[in-house]
Amino acid sequence: MVVQYKCPSCASDLAYDIEKDAMACPHCQLVVPFDQLPKVDVPEGEADDDMPDTPIDAAEVPDEADYTYQDDNTHEQQTFGTEAVEFFCQNCGAVIVSDENTAAAWCHYCDSPVVLQDRLSGQLAPTYVIPFKVTKEQAQKAFEDWSRKGLFTPKSFRDAKKLKSVQGVYVPFWLYDVSSEGTAQAHATKVRTYVRGDYIYTETRHFNIFRRAKLNYLHVPADASEKMDDNIMNLLEPYDYKELQKFQMPFLAGFSADKYSYTADQMYDRVRARVDDFVRQYIRGTVSGYSTVNYQSELVNSEQKHADYTMLPVWIFSYDYKDSEHMFAMNGQTGKIVGKLPIDKKRVFGFWSLFAGCGFTLLMLIQALSAWAEYLG
Repeated sequence: MVVQYKCPSCASDLAYDIEKDAMACPHCQLVVPFDQLPKVDVPEGEADDDMPDTPIDAAEVPDEADYTYQDDNTHEQQTFGTEAVEFFCQNCGAVIVSDENTAAAWCHYCDSPVVLQDRLSGQLAPTYVIPFKVTKEQAQKAFEDWSRKGLFTPKSFRDAKKLKSVQGVYVPFWLYDVSSEGTAQAHATKVRTYVRGDYIYTETRHFNIFRRAKLNYLHVPADASEKMDDNIMNLLEPYDYKELQKFQMPFLAGFSADKYSYTADQMYDRVRARVDDFVRQYIRGTVSGYSTVNYQSELVNSEQKHADYTMLPVWIFSYDYKDSEHMFAMNGQTGKIVGKLPIDKKRVFGFWSLFAGCGFTLLMLIQALSAWAEYLG
């Protein structure tokens, strides 16, 4: 089911306004709180039966056909093969093509924000969301300032207005609560050197070390989108989870969003490895004051207590430079930016040439001063 929120004053499309924390009309400037929006419900049983979001079994499709068509005014959906789904914009009637994971998008013809409710209902309904705090204008300005700070960033990259797009995306995450218990055994030494009379003594004391820790971790994140780079998503952390809010669909209006590609169970092995590493680092941090430490065993047992399906805000920047596209990301709550800026090799060479030249000059000066001192001596 396609959901588009309309202004009660002028019938234009409403979108979520970050600064007002409410739905706003870009034409008449009317602000509509969430609790004043008309309630949209999917009749019980229809979300799964009448509007399947899962790929169609090949055995169910006739040999002479390569698509199935469902003409249903309620759900307005056509499913082609197993990759693309078509919906109809309720504003202009244009076709909206999405993949099987898209949960929110825009109509490319009338630019109306669209939320696909059936992909956010039932088992696909998120529990929490952190709304965007950084506006599009703030994000673009921050990115431009950040890109100019690179010491070796090409001047043409910093000066050129080649920002192709800035897109706000709600990325699906699983937030895990994990209980862990870890133990460690190690052999350590303390070495002391002292002088007594004409002799230098070295004293080595040996210790057997044992540590046990029980730790609880809350809101350990793991992005559940196959489209997003896991390393980039990790670098965007941390989010302030004190600002988690109960999920409501209007938050997505005006932004892109995908439903999760991986379940909580599928993602847990990755989270467990991460938590186990946290526990080992914590335990090692309690062992200090020794000259050497040799760990003989480290055991960690982590158990998943709970996982919440959560939407987290990310700004995605697409930048064209020298016939290639560069992608950057910003934490939509904190404004933290990650990405790899291009490097001007000439600037790098010039910097190191200058550094080497200064070093050579300094060395020659030191040698001259030493020779002069010997002459005077």
